[in-house]
Parts: sequence; C-alpha cells; structure tokens
Amino acid sequence: MILALLPPCRGALVGRRFSLAAALLLAFVWLSPASARAQTDLPVYDDGLAAGWENWSWASVDLASTAYAHDGATSIAVDAGAWSALSLRHAPMDTTGYGKLTFWINGGPVGGQRLMVSATLNDAGQPSVAIGPLAADTWQFVEIPLASLSADDVDNFTGFWIQEGTGNTAPTFYVDDIVITGSVPTIPAPPLDGGMPLYDDAFTSGWQN
Repeated sequence: MILALLPPCRGALVGRRFSLAAALLLAFVWLSPASARAQTDLPVYDDGLAAGWENWSWASVDLASTAYAHDGATSIAVDAGAWSALSLRHAPMDTTGYGKLTFWINGGPVGGQRLMVSATLNDAGQPSVAIGPLAADTWQFVEIPLASLSADDVDNFTGFWIQEGTGNTAPTFYVDDIVITGSVPTIPAPPLDGGMPLYDDAFTSGWQN
C-alpha cells in the first residue's frame, strides 16, 4: 500500500496527522500474527451438542433432559457412579486464541457433588481442576482458564470431561450452556523503528493541537 501525502492546509494538518497515525496502527493490527487475535466463542452445548462434538461419556447421561434447564429447554443430566464422567470430544483442534472453558452447572434436588474437570490432549487426560460441592437446585457459573487445564495454545485439544471426584456414586447433576470462550489478545504497540514520535504524555517538539 502506498500513501501519497499532499501538503495540507494548516487547519487540516492535525487531523491528517492523526489520521495517518491511525491508519498505520490499523495496518499493524491487521498484519499482526493470528496468534495475537482472539477467536470467537466456540459453543459446545446449547440444547444439544454443537457441530463437531461427540458424547464419549462413561457416566450415564441424557443430552436432552428437561428436568432442569439454565437457558432454553434442555440440559445434560449426569448420573455419575464412582469416578465416572461426562466426556465430550472434538477432533484435535488448536486452542490458540481461546481463553476459558465455561459452563453452568446445577446440583439437582440433592446437591453436594464434588467433581473434577480435565481437558484431553490427543484423548489423554490432563491435570484436573476441582469444583464443588454443588449447591442444590441452583445454577452456578463455572469458568476455568484453559491454562489451568494445561490446554492453552496447543494444537491437539480433543475435549474435556467432568468427573465424579470422590469415588462414590453422585446424585444427578445438570450441565448447560457449555462454551469455550475467545481470549482477549494483547497487541503490543508498534515499534518506532526510526519513525517520528508524535505524542508521549505530551506532544513532542514541533507538534501542536
């Protein structure tokens, strides 16, 4: 891209200088590596599994339970025996640009469940994050950074499970609105590389408002 600059009149000078700075900054953002940009949120479950997701659970689950629903008409009901789990799988994917695994969970009429959440990389479980005890008849929002699941910025993420964590049969619990959220990228300011600074806490010499 070539920018042709014509001598401006004094009244338009400041506006044109700021416009040029904004254009250069915008160009820098668009030319930044893809890893610096956030992904859009990735739905996993919303009244049904999203495209690309499969039920690999080894607990007894109902993917269309109407007993409880956080948003919409259904949720996932989980009847978990000792160490069994709700497990949802995706073909290996890159998590660059994603930030957290989020979902809503309800302890059902009994509550008290203590659970463990683990990500899988190439279908192998990673270190878990404990949640619970769950409150009875109450929806609680859970958000876990992918970094806490050892699943951030990897190219072999294959899903996650929510596992009974005490070695005992757990009362039925419910999970809804599962999303892997996009992260907020941090884009560094472009280097000057010999360019002319314009403003740094104050206008630099030669520049006027």
